[in-house]
Amino acid sequence: MYHEEEAVLGRDSKQCQIVISDGAISRKHCGIKFDVEQQCYYVCDYSKNGTFVSGIGRLKPDTWVRVEKDSMVQLVNENNAFILV
Repeated sequence: MYHEEEAVLGRDSKQCQIVISDGAISRKHCGIKFDVEQQCYYVCDYSKNGTFVSGIGRLKPDTWVRVEKDSMVQLVNENNAFILV
């Protein structure tokens, strides 16, 4: 399985490539990788408040989960949501 480099999302600009300024978001909230061969994503939750994926629910912490393109990802709640395209 081949993955591109991990993109980390969270509040801390020293740990994350994508910074989200919301107190509910953890300093290091989640990581996302794209699998070029399988054309899908892998998401890992590092947070205390949760990362949720449509069709899957809340992700188990520190576990990479396969996520299909066009899935919605929510960091804590619907205020911090995006679609993986």
